[in-house]
Amino acid sequence: MSWVKRYILASIAALAFTACAVDDNIDLDRLLVYEKPDDQINLTLSWKVNGEDDDGMLTDMMLYITRSTDMDDASISPLLGNLTISYPDYYGNQLIFPSNRYMFDAYRFYLGVGFHGLTLPDAGISYPLRIDYTITISSRKTGEELRSIKRTMTIEAADADKTVTEYPYTIDVIENEPEADYRNYSFREISSPLRIVRESDIQRTQTFAADKNLYVDLMWWVNGEYKGFRKIDLDLVIHNTQNTNVTSFEDLDGVSATEDGYEGIRIGPENTVFKNGIPEKIGFYFYDNIDGAPATVKYLYSFYSIDGKIKRHYVSGTFNTPAIQPNQGTFYFHINLVRNGDVYEVTKLASPLVWTP
Repeated sequence: MSWVKRYILASIAALAFTACAVDDNIDLDRLLVYEKPDDQINLTLSWKVNGEDDDGMLTDMMLYITRSTDMDDASISPLLGNLTISYPDYYGNQLIFPSNRYMFDAYRFYLGVGFHGLTLPDAGISYPLRIDYTITISSRKTGEELRSIKRTMTIEAADADKTVTEYPYTIDVIENEPEADYRNYSFREISSPLRIVRESDIQRTQTFAADKNLYVDLMWWVNGEYKGFRKIDLDLVIHNTQNTNVTSFEDLDGVSATEDGYEGIRIGPENTVFKNGIPEKIGFYFYDNIDGAPATVKYLYSFYSIDGKIKRHYVSGTFNTPAIQPNQGTFYFHINLVRNGDVYEVTKLASPLVWTP
């Protein structure tokens, strides 16, 4: 079975405050961004761990925008409900489109990062962790970099199971009149980044509510190097393997098949593929070994949902090519995902299912 690739199926005004005013030290960085209807901004997070590049395979990191306590108190809110988190951009970064998020101009917002521990216990790195992170503000239209915020945070072993957040900048929003989907932003550096350590924002679980969006992502490293999509092309698939009437990707229950990035699928509350009690299998199709060289591939499936907390589950594994060869019409499934009433349950298969329909 030889298929033409590249099909994706996946549903998948300045403000005045009565407290905690921003330091007016003229030596601190400031940036005013005036968006246009066709040119808004991205915020992206990239980072290194103890000098090693990471994209989520080593540490669980997110870009955070946290709202102020209320309209009269500009201090940072401790409530998760006042937090906006990032999601993968599938190129190894974490991403927020601020104009897509609720950011009412009567509040102050804080821009920073959140550390939630090691992704996997066998990550092979030790504490203390030195995390060198970069927050990039760029044009969504052209990719032009407007500002690069570089900082370093240290994580001690005592905080390994906690959420450690650090906020180096504030954001004030100046809405356009009449109100529009694009905004004006005032970014201002804080003289000393705000650091908060608290009970983890992450709940590790294999059970997810079916009335929330459930995200399934696949990333991989090749020969220990991050951004493995540059060397090996894998596709993320969901399917009930009892259905063998498959002649193209369109016949599968879900596919993410991009040429130059990691993969991800959203399973929404409106989903009709999952039938109660009937497992769907989750795995990958090995499409291409780009440079043809033998390789060891370490892969990671990430399940996450926002439901009170940030709920997470990871499944990992490795394979070698050869013996596994690209584009052989064979799928490799590692996970059962089944809907039981109002929840999804994730179970790792005892051994990979090698399936050729």
